Order: sequence, then structure tokens, then C-alpha cells
Amino acid sequence: MSQEDIRTNIEEINNNIEELSQEIRRYESIEEQTDAILEYLEDSYRRMIRLLKENILNYENLTFITKESYYDEIFEYKKKALDFDEKYIKTSERMQGSENVHYSSYLRLNTKIYEQFLHMRNLIVHKRPQGNINILDFLNENVSPVYERLFSNLDKAIDNIKVELGNLDENRDYYQRSKELYEILGDLYVHKVLLRNERQTLLKEIKEESYIEQTDEAKKAFNLYNKAIEFGRRLEDAGISYLSYRADNYLEIFKNFIFMDKLGNIKEITDLKEKRDYIEEKFRIWEKFTKKKFSTNPLKGMQDFYPEDLREVNWILGVIKDIVDRYGYDEYETPLLEPIEIFAVKSSHELVYEQSFYVEKFEDRKMILRPELTPSLARMVAKKSQELKKPVRWYSVPTCFRYEQPQRGRLRSFKQPNVDILSEESLYADLEIFNIIVDIFTEFGATSRQFQIYYNSRRFMDSVCRLILRISEDKLPSVYKVLDKSSKMEETEFEKYVIDTFQDEFITQGIYKLKDAKSVNELLDIFDNIPEEFYNSEGFNEITTLERLINEVNISNYCTFSSGTVRGLDYYTGIIYEVFDTGKENLRSIFGGGRYDDLLSIFSDEKITGTGFGMGVYTLSLFLKTYSLIPDDIKEKDYGDTIYIASINENMSTYAYEIARIVRDEDFPCIIDYRFKNLKNQLSRANELGVNIVIIIGPEELAERTVAIRNMVSEEQKTIELDELIEEIYDIIDRFGDN
Repeated sequence: MSQEDIRTNIEEINNNIEELSQEIRRYESIEEQTDAILEYLEDSYRRMIRLLKENILNYENLTFITKESYYDEIFEYKKKALDFDEKYIKTSERMQGSENVHYSSYLRLNTKIYEQFLHMRNLIVHKRPQGNINILDFLNENVSPVYERLFSNLDKAIDNIKVELGNLDENRDYYQRSKELYEILGDLYVHKVLLRNERQTLLKEIKEESYIEQTDEAKKAFNLYNKAIEFGRRLEDAGISYLSYRADNYLEIFKNFIFMDKLGNIKEITDLKEKRDYIEEKFRIWEKFTKKKFSTNPLKGMQDFYPEDLREVNWILGVIKDIVDRYGYDEYETPLLEPIEIFAVKSSHELVYEQSFYVEKFEDRKMILRPELTPSLARMVAKKSQELKKPVRWYSVPTCFRYEQPQRGRLRSFKQPNVDILSEESLYADLEIFNIIVDIFTEFGATSRQFQIYYNSRRFMDSVCRLILRISEDKLPSVYKVLDKSSKMEETEFEKYVIDTFQDEFITQGIYKLKDAKSVNELLDIFDNIPEEFYNSEGFNEITTLERLINEVNISNYCTFSSGTVRGLDYYTGIIYEVFDTGKENLRSIFGGGRYDDLLSIFSDEKITGTGFGMGVYTLSLFLKTYSLIPDDIKEKDYGDTIYIASINENMSTYAYEIARIVRDEDFPCIIDYRFKNLKNQLSRANELGVNIVIIIGPEELAERTVAIRNMVSEEQKTIELDELIEEIYDIIDRFGDN
């Protein structure tokens, strides 16, 4: 066939492909997928695969131009062929059930998936080394999903072979077929082992749980090969000759494998017994590896809290809770998991799709480990809106999760107290939130030189952009996204980011002006010819009114207008703010918040406004430590009111429990020393803890129903009746409690 004929043939087949594609799309869109429709689709997919393969051969036969010239075309045809291969198998599963699709179909599909993956990798490495695709980025994005598809298909093939084994009749071919199927099963488990190892190598990560899986699969392969050998021996005993099964050429997983036999000779694997010996040795190696101890470190970005660490966290939370209690706020709690949709609608794309942890229980349903709390709060309020007393003043202390690069002040799991007031439209609600923030920080001992609330208004910025800069409303989200990143970038990097985003000189110059103003007047002085309608706008009135209120309640020392403060989350609509550490050591945002007017709209038609903030405890603790605002002894447990029981011997144990019950019923903490010997050591331990009162019991106290009570401060000790114990404890605390 001439080159011209090949080109003509390519064009004709492309026309056929387009016609068939339209027909397939039409049938796929039918809601009621009857058996007849499925049969038609199955046949259509088969025809489409055949057409695509024909054109792949046609392109490869265009010999007078290098094959590489059509690399992309050939690759695209192979991608489409693979897509239709998968559709064909899924349709067959729907019609017959996956257990009735022959295992070889899944293995052939795996070969094509793997070939496409290698093709893409080689294309990046060899054909496009100067392109904009980085090989490491490609591997990180593609290895896991590709290998999960391979594992899924292998599992289906394994299940189908097991079904076939269960359905075998004990006829003359029973031993031969059983031997073959058990060997195939062993091969498939070995293939899973090799894929897991290859995936780890590509991702450059060594996970001990993967070695455990490899060990388990290797053990299964070893046992299956032994079964295959057993059936092979039965064939030999019956005088029937057989050949060792070798997987089809699309799964020659032992091809070119070598191993060392017991005599130290290097051998290629050629039969079933050698397969068994090879995987047995591998199994022993992996099993030894899995006996290593696991790491004691938590997952990257997560944090352990030992008792002393938790005491510090609880002290910080205690101060915050004490302040919000003074303002009449109630505590609530939401589930750790939420539907991803309620975050995707209003939160930023970056937060939801790049910085969150997903949990996929079902193919069509994604859940999210809450990255923040506001959408969950909106859901709860919308559910009981008619029953709640307005305004709603609520707070919560959830653990939130974000998949970010851990660094100073940023973890992947973090406590984040949230404080919100809902159904209060006036600026007095925003002012109350500002007052709460100021009270929290000053309660810790912070001053206005150490922190500032930098505030702004989305409505005000909307007015500036639309009425002064004449930026269209559809570009406002991009403006806020750019401004939100301004403080996180170097000047030259930020300028390039602005130009790349807008490519409009007038807009870019306007954004540069918006970035750094520290008062409303300073910002407006930058612009000429401000229209009168701007001064009548809701945004201008909102920001100037808030400024006036801040001055009237005497918190202006703690609050500063900032035109660069816009907050990245899409649901903010009014007043917004970020609390900054203004010192030199830790100049950064501590937390932020703002007004959201229509967040409830995703749950109901009722419009309820709200304003509030989420404050990360970890970031706040860094701020407090910077200025030495956490007491030195806060991590130490106070045993001052703890009663310690020391016993002469173990025969006192029942009496010790009786005394402990009396003490605990009076709400005193009580510790029993279970060593029951060496009284001196027990008293020494009590002294190390800082205990003030020790109860000592021995055979004499047990017999007479008395106790010896020792004041560890004055070192006085006396024996009293058991029914006088509580009164004596109170007396010692009254006299020596402060010590």
C-alpha cells in the first residue's frame, strides 16, 4: 500500500471513529441501560477498539517520515483504545457479573495500562526532556492511580480463578486444570509483590506496611505453588505427563528472572518448583524485614501530646474558653468527616482540592477530614434555625486537618478554637469579635506592640475595585486571590504573579496600589477622580463606621486597617481581619476570620449572616512562647491536693482500696502505691510528686480501723480514727494549702 493510500485510509477510519463515537455517546447517555443497550455498547466498544488499532498500524507504516513525527498521534490512539478496553470490560461485568469475565481479559487490560504508563514516562524522559513536565511530578501524580488500577484488575482475575477452581468437576482433566490454575494464582500473587516493590521504587518511599503486604502475598504464592506441585505429583502418579504452566506471553513475570540454587549455581527460572523455591527465599527475606520495630514517630505533620504538652494546650484553651464564656457563648461540636461538597461550594479551590485529606468510601462519594469549621457550623445552624435563639453565640475547639508542607507554625493536624456570632447583621457583632480577640491576648499578657488586628472589608474592596479601578465583577475573586498571596511572596515574585494573572496594565497598577495602605485615607489618597457614588457605597460606609466604633470602645491601639488583608476563603463577604504577631522574631499571621452573609444558602433559602474566627492553638502557642507569656510551671502536674496511700505490705491492699474510695468520694484525687513494701521509697516517691498528705497503713491500723496521716510540709504525723480522716485532710489543707 502506498503512502498516499495509507493517509487516505487513516482519514476514512477517522471518519468512522467519529461516527461511531457519536453513536456510543448517544447510547451511553440513555438512563435506562437495558440488556439490549449494553449488548450494543459492548459490540460498539469492540468495533471502536478494532478501528483504533487499524489506525495505529497505519501510522506506524508511514515509513518515509520518521515514526517519531507521529508519536503523539499513535499515543492518543492507544490511550483511546485503552479507554474503550476498560469500558468494554465494565460493560461485560454489568451484563455477566465480574465473576464471569475471564481472568485473561483483566490481565490483557493490565498489560495495556502498564504499556501506556511506560510510554508516557519514556516520552517525558527521552522525547521531551526540555518540556514543562517534570518526571518527578509525573511520577508523583500518576504512579499511585496507575498501580491501583493494576492491583484492582489483578484482584478480579484472582477472584475469577478461585471461582473457576470451585466449579471444577472431578473428571479426567481435573488434576491437570487444578495444577494449572493454582500455578496461575501463584504467578498473580507474585506479580502483585513485584508491582508493590516497583511502586515503592518509583515513588522513592519505603513503607513497612508495604513489606507486610508483600510478605503476605509472597506467602500465598508459596502455598499456591505447593498445591500446584501436589496436583502435578498426582498426575505423575497416574502416569500422565504434563508441562509446567508458564503464564501467557502478556504476563511472563518470571521471564529473565534468575536465582541461586542450594549449590550456589545461578539459574534461570524454568519450571514450577524453581518458582516455588524462588518465592520461598523472597518470602523469608521480607518476613525478616517485617520483624523490625516500627517507627515511634507520628505521621508527618501530626503531633503527639504527652501529658505535660497537653497541660500546656489545655491551659491555653482554658484561657480562651474563660473569655468567650464571659461573652455568653455556648460550646458545640461537629463530625470529623463531612461531605466534600459543602466545602467545595464556598471554600477556596486550593483549600479543598490541594490542601485537604479525602476519605473515599464509595466511588461516587468523597468525604473530607474537616480543614476548617465554618461550613459545618452553617450546616448545623441551618438544620435548627427556627428553634435557635438569635443571635447565636457559639464556639468550638475542633481538630482540623490540612495537607500542607509542615513548617514552623503549620501542622497537618491542629486544634483550632472557633468563635462565631450568627444572625446579628450590625457591625456591633464584628466589634464584639474584635473585643474578644483583644481580651484573649491581653489575658495572656500580650500588648499592642506584640500583636495587631489588621482588618478590611470585602464590600469596601468591591467598591474600590468596581467604582475606582473599574474592574469587572467576574475578576474580583482573582483580585482577592492575588492580594491574599502578597504577604507570602517576595516583591518581584508578586509582581510577576500579578502580571501573569491579569495581563492588563491598568488592573495590575491598581492592585499594586491596593497592597500596602495602612488606613482608609492613605488608600484613597493614592487615587485621583474618585466618583461620588463610591462615597455613598455600602462598602465605604461599612469600613468608616467600623473605624469609628473601634475608636469609641478604646481598642484602636490593637486594630489597624490594612488594604492587603482580604482572606483567601470565598465565603467572606464583609468585614475581614487577620491577627498578626508584629514582633521581629515571629512576624507572621497568627489567625484570621471575617463576615459571611450567605454561607447558609447552600443548605436552605434562609439568609443568616455570621462573623467569627478560627485560631490555631499551635500558632498561638508559638506567639506566647516568643514573648514568654506561658508560665514556667504550667506543664507540671499539681499534686498539692492529691492524697497518697502508702502500705506496709500487700495484705493492706483491700484496706487501701477502702480508704481510697472514702477519699475519692469527697472529690480528692488519690493514688495508691502498689509496691506495698519499703515505706521509705514510697514516701520518697510522694515527696517527688509534691504530695502534701500521705496516709500510711500497716497491720495495726488495719486491725484498729485507723490510719496514720502524715503532713509532708511540716513532717508531722499522727494516727486517727478512719471516720476522722476527711476532717483531718481539710484541716491540713486549710493550714498548709498555699505551701
